[in-house]
Amino acid sequence: MWCRCLFHCLWVSLVLLAAPARAQAPGCEDVKPILEQRQKIIAQINSWNKNKDKRVDPTAACQVGRNLVANGEKLVKWIELNKDWCGVPDQFAENILKDHKNSIGLRANACKAAAQMEKMKQQGAAEGHTNPLGAGGLSGQWKIPQGAL
Repeated sequence: MWCRCLFHCLWVSLVLLAAPARAQAPGCEDVKPILEQRQKIIAQINSWNKNKDKRVDPTAACQVGRNLVANGEKLVKWIELNKDWCGVPDQFAENILKDHKNSIGLRANACKAAAQMEKMKQQGAAEGHTNPLGAGGLSGQWKIPQGAL
């Protein structure tokens, strides 16, 4: 017997009746594309972490950071509007908010690095250097010393 007492039977009935209604709640499935987009963005970031020999282009990192923050804003807004209606667990909502705050900081750092790199390129071009670091000796050409060694 799965109903041991009246209270237990009433509780089981409420849970069974509420579960389909929660799953059928309009608007709860709207988060799926947002989460799928977020997974793609995070997969791109994780792919950068796998290749430690290759440096990440700050301009690309800045753009991905912008995409992640924009996605996070949509997700946070959806959670604020639908948390109770769709039964979003508190821990999930808290983790998303924490992750969103971290992504804002990461975006700021990536975009700052991209801006500094662009400034260095412009500075080097103004001085007539083709090397983005602005140093003529880093072109790969070395003069061999003449005379006795």
